[in-house]
Amino acid sequence: MLSLTEQLFSFLVGIGIGLVLGFLYDIYRFLRGTFRIRRLGVYLGDFLYWLIATVVTFCVLLFLNNGEVRFYIFIAIALGGIIYFSLLSLPCLQFMTVCLRGMNRFYRTAGKFYTAVKGTGVKIWRVVAAPFCCCRRKIRKRRKRPQASQGEGGKFCRRWRRRFFFRRRK
Repeated sequence: MLSLTEQLFSFLVGIGIGLVLGFLYDIYRFLRGTFRIRRLGVYLGDFLYWLIATVVTFCVLLFLNNGEVRFYIFIAIALGGIIYFSLLSLPCLQFMTVCLRGMNRFYRTAGKFYTAVKGTGVKIWRVVAAPFCCCRRKIRKRRKRPQASQGEGGKFCRRWRRRFFFRRRK
């Protein structure tokens, strides 16, 4: 038999479990709304949530009072869930929404920055590669002329051109 202080502690831990399970459900609800999961995904997500909730509750009860399940612990878990959903659910969902919007803004800004840097890099490459364009043209003219014996030097030149010069898009 548990003493009164142990029962009170178990009751408070049960309220804590209810708060944690409510928060986990809000995370699942937020992800489900954000990614617009289909029916099968919702079934799978519900199953995983209840599986995780059961394992968490079982582990805490096993650690707390040697796995003894009392009716007041179920009442405490339900009370913790009610407290969470009445007081903390809306602020947590708003916080998650603000975080998601901030991440979206960051990724859009990073994408624009990457595009700008990439465009600038391409422009710089074109300026640096401009002196070699005349060499490229000469190599093309040379390739068009039939040569009797290119030997190994011709193969090396073709590989070199393929590797270092851009191919024209058709």
